[in-house]
Amino acid sequence: MINNNNNIKLHFITNTDSIYLWQYEMISSILAQQPSLDVKFSVLENTFVGSKQTSLPFLLKLAYKLDKRLAGCQTKLLEKKSLESLSNNTIYKLSKASLCDESFITRNFVSDKQVQCLIINLTEQTLPSCLYEVEDTQVLSLFFSKLRKLDSLLTGLLEFTNNQKVVHTGVQLEAATNQDNLVLYEAEHSLESASLCRTFETILHKTALFLPHVLHKYPHYLNKSVNNPAVLSIENTRDTDLSVGEQLKLFSKFTARVAYRLWYRFTEGEQWIMMLASNETVNTPNMAFETFERIMPPKSEFWADPFLIEHQEKHYLFFEVFPFERDLGHLSCMEVHDDGTFGEVVKILERPYHFSYPNVFEYENQMYMVPETGGYQCIQLYKASSFPYKWDFQYNLMDGIRAFDSTFIEHDGVWWLFATVSETEKCATTEELHVFYADSPLSQDWTPHPANPINTFASSARPAGKIFKEEGRLYRPSQDCAGSYGAGINVCEIITLNKEHYEEVILSKRKPDWDKSLIGLHTLNFDSKYTVIDVILDTGGLLK
Repeated sequence: MINNNNNIKLHFITNTDSIYLWQYEMISSILAQQPSLDVKFSVLENTFVGSKQTSLPFLLKLAYKLDKRLAGCQTKLLEKKSLESLSNNTIYKLSKASLCDESFITRNFVSDKQVQCLIINLTEQTLPSCLYEVEDTQVLSLFFSKLRKLDSLLTGLLEFTNNQKVVHTGVQLEAATNQDNLVLYEAEHSLESASLCRTFETILHKTALFLPHVLHKYPHYLNKSVNNPAVLSIENTRDTDLSVGEQLKLFSKFTARVAYRLWYRFTEGEQWIMMLASNETVNTPNMAFETFERIMPPKSEFWADPFLIEHQEKHYLFFEVFPFERDLGHLSCMEVHDDGTFGEVVKILERPYHFSYPNVFEYENQMYMVPETGGYQCIQLYKASSFPYKWDFQYNLMDGIRAFDSTFIEHDGVWWLFATVSETEKCATTEELHVFYADSPLSQDWTPHPANPINTFASSARPAGKIFKEEGRLYRPSQDCAGSYGAGINVCEIITLNKEHYEEVILSKRKPDWDKSLIGLHTLNFDSKYTVIDVILDTGGLLK
C-alpha cells in the first residue's frame, strides 16, 4: 500500500495546459490524499503528432443540446481548468524529442529502487515508445470503452449506438505498441436510457475516482491484475474518432430515444408491485416466477423491497411503500396467512427521509431491522419493542456513509455486512459493492474488507435480498441494473469469504420476461413456506 509519500512520484503528461474538469477533480483528489507527493506536469506541444485533443463532433453537440433541454444536463465535467491553478510546480512544455531526451528521462523518471515512478498519461493517446522502455517506470492511463479505445469525450457513445446496456471504464497499465495493456481496475456502468448526457456525467465523475483508489493501494491492484487470469487485458491501439456514418447513426438513435421519452412521459406509467408463491421445497426459494400471484397496491403508490419473516409460526411481509404524492418511502408490514390471504397493511416506520429495504433479522432471541437510509448517509439499527408492528431506533451502525441495501450473513463465526456504496451524491448507487465485518450484527465497529469494492459491475453488484445458505454453500441474490434500474436479478454463489479474500460467481439470471406487462424485477426473499419478489408493472398510463 502506498501510504508513504516518499515511495512514489507521479509525472502527469497532458495535451494542453488546460484540462477537463473531471481530470482536474481527479488530480485534486490525489493531491489532497497525499499532499507531499513528488508530482510533476508535462504538456506535449502541438509538434507532437497526435497530441491534439479531440473536439466533440457537431452532431453530438446538437444531440447534447437536445438532452440538456429535456433532462437539464449541463456537461460541466467538459469545462476546462488551467493546470497552473492546480500546481505550484514547474509545468514543462515538451516536444517528442525533448520528452525522449536522455537527460530529461534521467532527471524525471529514473530514480533509486526505493521510489516507484509512475507516468500518468492523460493525453488519451499512445505516448512515445521511449517512455515504455524506461526501467522501473510504469505508465498508467484511464480507458473509457470496451468496444474500442476512445477518449473520454466520447464515453459510452459507441455502446449507445450499438444497443449496449453498459459502459466499461477503468485504469490500465500501458505497454508498448503492439502489446496488450493490463487492466488494474475495471468498472461496469449502466448506460441508462433516461438521459445520455446525465449518464455521461455520472460515468466520468465516477471514473475520476478510480486512479486515486489505485494509487492508494497500487501494489495490491498490480498483483491482483497480474495474478488473476479473469482480468482481461485490452488491446493497445491508436484512438479512433467516430466516422461520419457513426455520428449519423448515433444522432438518429439519440433523437429517436428523445422522442420515445417524450411519448412515454405523457402516455405510459409504471408501478412496483409484489408477487408471492408457496415454496415447492421447504426453506428453498421458488424460482418459478411465472406461477406467482400479484399483490396489488393502490394506484397512488408502489410496493417494493419485500422481506418475508417467519416468527412464532406466523409469516410476515415487510416492504417499502412509496406514495407518489409524498415522494418518500416508508415501511409497512402485513401478515401472510396460511391460506395465502393477507392481513391489514400497517405502517411501521416513517421519517422525513426515505426508507426502503426493510432487512429484518433475529439475533439472540430479539428481532432487529436495518432499513435502507443511504440518502441520510448512515446505516440505522431498529429493535422490535412489539413485533412485528412497533420498532424503536437504537443507534447507527455506521455514520457518514451512503450505503444501500445493507444485507447480513454470519459465516465462520464472523458477521458480514454487504451494501453498495455511493462515494458521492453524483455516483450511482448500484455499481460498487462493499463488504464489512464485525463480531456481531449490532456492532458499531465494522472493518472494511481490504478488497473493497468487491464488485464494480452494474449487472451484479447491488444486493437483491437476504444471503442464504443451502447444503453448506452461500448464495447472494443481486440486482441486475445494466441498462436500467431493476432490470433483473441474479443468484450468485459466494465461493470465498474471509478477511483477506472474496470471490463470487453468477449461477443464474432472471429477467421479467414471463409476462409482457412486466418491465422490472429486483428483489427475492423467502421463508420456510413462501417466496416473494417485486416487479415493475407497465400500467399503460393508468396512473397518470
